[in-house]
This record gives sequence, structure tokens and C-alpha cells, in this order.
Amino acid sequence: MDNLYEDLGCESSATQEELKKAFKKMSLQTHPDKMKETSSNEHIKDSNEKFIAASKAWKILGDEELRKKYDDRWNQRCMAQDWPVQDDVPISELNYNDETDFFESDCRCGGQYCLNQTDIDFKVDYVCCNTCTLCIRILYQEISPS
Repeated sequence: MDNLYEDLGCESSATQEELKKAFKKMSLQTHPDKMKETSSNEHIKDSNEKFIAASKAWKILGDEELRKKYDDRWNQRCMAQDWPVQDDVPISELNYNDETDFFESDCRCGGQYCLNQTDIDFKVDYVCCNTCTLCIRILYQEISPS
């Protein structure tokens, strides 16, 4: 799970206005149209990656409802890092439950690890059991450019 605030160069306590200013500043510095012809290919590639990351961050953090969901998932991730990790589980090994609309995996205690589609969109990487203190790390398959 990416730290979207870091991608914008802000603290998580930033106001919406501060986030907007940070996004505009980052866009002016990294937008592909702003790259000079004398820039190296590596610099252009790095700037493009930063621009894409900043755009993704602004898309989520600029929407107050999505920001709240992101903050909740980020806090859960930070808490999960203090808990024992039972296993690394590829996202493809989670079972989809039509009734609950969750992707699930069984815990050894009999509880469940559950992710909804928003969790997956945010690439939540630590999920706590709903019964005990164990958690799993979700492994997302990176899609290579063709």
C-alpha cells in the first residue's frame, strides 16, 4: 500500500487546500509536458513516475470520502505491522464470497481474513483476522508493461 501523502509531499494532517497546493506544485515539477528536451531519459522516466503517483494520490486524497477510507486502511496497516504475520498470501488465493461481497481466507483460529473491493483498490497489504491477533500479508501480482 503506497503512502499517498508522501507521494504528494504532505503530512497526513494536511488540509484539503494544502493537498491541492501540493498536487499543483508536484504537477508543475513533474508533468511530462514540462520536461526540457535536455533532460536525460532517466530524469524524464523518474518525473513521469512521480507525476503518475501524485495524480493517483490526488484522485484519492482530493475526494473526502475516499480520503477517509484510505486513512482507515492506512491506520489498519500500521496497526497490523505490530501484530504477528501468519503468512504471505497471493491475492489470487483469496476466495470470493458472493453473499458477503468479500474476498476471504481462513485463519488457523477459525476466523477470517476479509478484504472488500475498496481494500483491493487501495492495495491493502496487511489484513487482520476478525477473531484473533494474527494477520496476513497480501501479495499483489505486479502487471508488467507489454
